[in-house]
Amino acid sequence: MATTKVNLSTQVEDQLSPSNLAQDASNRFVTDAEKSGWNAKAETDAATPSVDGLMSAADKSKLNGIEASANNYSHPATHSLDIITETTSKKIMTDTERTKLSGIEANANDYTHPASVMSQQ
Repeated sequence: MATTKVNLSTQVEDQLSPSNLAQDASNRFVTDAEKSGWNAKAETDAATPSVDGLMSAADKSKLNGIEASANNYSHPATHSLDIITETTSKKIMTDTERTKLSGIEANANDYTHPASVMSQQ
């Protein structure tokens, strides 16, 4: 009896052609564009500072409460003295204190007690 060779790989490939495969709710064909679009979307978990995801309702509410350019802070060139906190080593001087201090001669408190004192009688 003679045997006939059959090229099974060609027959199997023909049967596995997309046009011969049935799609159902669990098995569907997707395009490369669909897969790429799905991969580019955020995960369904809530976002964290280090992981992309969806925004929680609390975070969205907080974000909605921030006004436009709220982080656009410009530091003022000058400050009023009432916002400065004094420390034990750094004090604010009034005009009266400054005038009094400028009226004291240099070394005015540099008193040396004499070695001997003469008594008056």
